[in-house]
Amino acid sequence: MSKSTEIHATYEPREMFAAAERYGIARMYLATHPALGAVIEPWVVLSALSLEIFLKCLIILDGNSYQGIHDLLGLFNRTKPDTQKELEAEYQKHLPEAQKRFDAAYLQIGQTPPSASLQRALGDSNGAFVNVRYPYEKRMKAGGVWMATDVAEYVREIILKRRPDWANMQHNLLKPPAPTS
Repeated sequence: MSKSTEIHATYEPREMFAAAERYGIARMYLATHPALGAVIEPWVVLSALSLEIFLKCLIILDGNSYQGIHDLLGLFNRTKPDTQKELEAEYQKHLPEAQKRFDAAYLQIGQTPPSASLQRALGDSNGAFVNVRYPYEKRMKAGGVWMATDVAEYVREIILKRRPDWANMQHNLLKPPAPTS
């Protein structure tokens, strides 16, 4: 076993899930900002980070390792084939909504919208964390779009099917801390 594999094997999936939940909650709060366009970079960064950690959690639950991969498509490919089929099926359930988002995003940047697919959503969103976190570096390629926010929700649901006892974790995260005496 490589050193990288050993390190990832020691990560606690429940803690990974909780971390992804926290980033997801922060993303949801930003999404309610009256001027979302003014905070779009932090929203994309939180969305990307939440999805990446959810995928890594799923990989660990599948009994695999992700060996330092941050590429969303690469992480998806590290899940078991049955998990990939499950995620593809979940994406297909929401394909009409996904296509509307693809259409709007691509038309906004003056490009012909491609057909929506899970692979395309992950591929288009690859590198968003690195490319958007420092907007002054202008690393985002022209026509770059973030299309994978909903994918994080689908991965989350698959995790919760496997670990239903984690379902109330988000509610616990939103509770105010107990008063100290």
